[in-house]
Amino acid sequence: MKQNIKYLIILFLSSSISSLIAQVGYIEKRNNVGDIVFDASTDNPKFDLIDEINILPYNSICGFLIEGERFRVLEYYCNNFKSDTIDGVTGYITIRFIVNFKGETDRFRVYEMDNKYNPCKFPDNISKSLLELTRNLDGWITLFDDKFDYYNCIEMEKNGEIKYAYDYYQYILFKMKDGQIETILP
Repeated sequence: MKQNIKYLIILFLSSSISSLIAQVGYIEKRNNVGDIVFDASTDNPKFDLIDEINILPYNSICGFLIEGERFRVLEYYCNNFKSDTIDGVTGYITIRFIVNFKGETDRFRVYEMDNKYNPCKFPDNISKSLLELTRNLDGWITLFDDKFDYYNCIEMEKNGEIKYAYDYYQYILFKMKDGQIETILP
C-alpha cells in the first residue's frame, strides 16, 4: 500500500512538472499583446528584424528615441503638417510601428478615436498626411548601453564601447482639435 502511494506521488509530481515545463515553453514563444504582425498588403517583406517574436516594447526604453528627441519631432510635424481647421474633428490618432536594429521603420498601424475613446474615422487628408510624415521621419536611435534579458540584440562596438542594437516598438500619439494637432506624445 505504501509503495502504491509513493508511485502515485511520483506520477503526480512528474505530470505536474511536465505540465509546468510545457506552460513555460508556451509563455516564452507566444506573441505579446500589441505585437504588430506582418501584413503582406501593407508591410515591406524585406524589412529586416533580429527576432520576429521578441521585439522590445516601447515602455522598456522611454520617449522618442530619435536624434534631436522630442523637440525635433514637434518641430518636424509643426513645419510639415498642413490641414484646414475643421470644426468638430477632434480626438486622437495613434500611429504604432517598429524600428529595426538598423534604424529603419515599417509595419505602421493607425488607430483613430474620438474624445470619448470610441473608434472613429478622421478625414483621410489628416490621417494619411500624419502617416506619410511618420513614415518619412528618420534618425531613430537603435544603440543602447544595456543588454535586456529576453530580447535578442546585435552587439556592436562604437567609440571603443560595447553597445546593443535592438528592434523595438514605437508610437506617436496626436491629440487633434478641430483638425489641427494640439499635442504630440510620448
